[in-house]
Amino acid sequence: MHFDELLKDVTRTGTKIPSSNYEEVGLYPVIDQGKELIAGYSNLEKPIEGEKIIFGDHTRVLKYIDLDSFHIGADGVKVLENKMPEKVSTKYIYYYLSFIKIPNTGYNRHFKYLKEIVIPVPSFVMQLKLVELFDHVGKIIIKRQSQISSLDELTQSVFIEMFQDNKDSSKVSIEQVVDSIEAGWSVSGEERAKKEKEIAVLKISAVTKGYFNDKEYKVLNPNIEIKKAVYPQKGDILFSRANTRELVGASAIVPKDYRDLILPDKLWKINLRKEIITSEYFHTAINTKKVRNKFSKNATGTSGSMLNISMQKFKGVEINLPSIEKQKLFSKKFIQIQQMKQNLISSQEEVNVLYNSLLQKAFKGELFQQ
Repeated sequence: MHFDELLKDVTRTGTKIPSSNYEEVGLYPVIDQGKELIAGYSNLEKPIEGEKIIFGDHTRVLKYIDLDSFHIGADGVKVLENKMPEKVSTKYIYYYLSFIKIPNTGYNRHFKYLKEIVIPVPSFVMQLKLVELFDHVGKIIIKRQSQISSLDELTQSVFIEMFQDNKDSSKVSIEQVVDSIEAGWSVSGEERAKKEKEIAVLKISAVTKGYFNDKEYKVLNPNIEIKKAVYPQKGDILFSRANTRELVGASAIVPKDYRDLILPDKLWKINLRKEIITSEYFHTAINTKKVRNKFSKNATGTSGSMLNISMQKFKGVEINLPSIEKQKLFSKKFIQIQQMKQNLISSQEEVNVLYNSLLQKAFKGELFQQ
C-alpha cells in the first residue's frame, strides 16, 4: 500500500514547542526530531493523543510513540497517524519505514522521500509475529546501549572524583592547550561499504556518540581530485563544529592512524600540546555538561538550520587544567573503561547486523510462512 493510503500527516493538530521552552518535569513529554525518545516536558494544554509515528524531517529519525498524550518540538517534526489500525499494525509500519534507507541530503527536508514509500501489508497475524520478533531484538540492542551509557557515566564519575576540587588546577582557554586545529574538505560521496584502496570522507556522525566510528563515511568517486586531505591519526581529537543544538561540539579520540579516510569541513582535527594535556583528559573535559552547554550557547544558526561554532569562540572556551601527572592517572583509568566499552560496542554491532538481517529477510517474506 502507498504511504498516503496508510498514513495521515497530523502535525498541525499539535502545539510546537521551541527547545528553549522544554521543562525538566511536566505533565506531558515533548517529542522532537532528536535521537532521544523524550526531549523534555511541557505543561501546555491540548497535547496530541494516541499511537503515532514521529519522523524527523531534517534528521530522518523515526520514533514509534505509544503515549496517552504528548507535545512536539518546534523544528522539523512530522506526526503520522495510522488510517487503518484495524487492518495494519502501526508498529509494523514503523518497523518497515525504519528498514527503508532514506537518502541523506544534509540538514534539508526528507519527508518527500518518506512519502514515496510503498509498504507491503501481509496478514495481520504475520504483522504481529514480525513486530514481536523485532521488539525482542530491539530490547537486546537497548540493553547493550544502556551498558555502554553506564560506562560513559562511569568515566564522568571518575573525572569528577579526581578533579572536582580543582586544587592543583588552573583556568585556561582551549587555545592555550591546543597546538593546531585543521578543518577537512567539503566533498560529497556515496553511502556504501568501502572497497580496498578506496578513499572515503567521514560523516559528522563518526563522532556524535562520543567515540570514533570508522564506519560512518561516504566513499569518494575514484576519479575525483582530492583538493585537501586531512587524515585522522592516533591520539587526534575530532570535533564536530556544526550539527544540531544537542550534538554540536561532539568529539572523539582517534584510536589509530587512517590513510583511507579524510575529514569533511564540519569536523576539526585537534592536535594538543601533549606536554601539558592528555587527549583523554581534554576529550572528557570538553564533554562535560558545563562545557557542552558553552559550545551550544556560542553556536550560531537560524531555527531549522544546522548550528555552527566558530574557531575563535571554540578557542575562547575555558577549561580547568590540572597537573599533567594527575591527568596521566586519569588517562590510564579512561583507557581501561574504553576497552570495556569497545567490547560492548563490538557486541552491539553484531546484534545490529543480526537485526538488519532479520529486517531484510522479514520484508522479503523469508522468515515465516503466510
